[in-house]
Amino acid sequence: MLAIRKQLSKLRRYCRIRNITKERSNQIIFIT
Repeated sequence: MLAIRKQLSKLRRYCRIRNITKERSNQIIFIT
């Protein structure tokens, strides 16, 4: 159960990083 929770937190962090990079790339495209 603890391992599953660790995996979930890792997944959440990964998704957050992906969303941030996506927003940044969208801003760069919008600026240019």
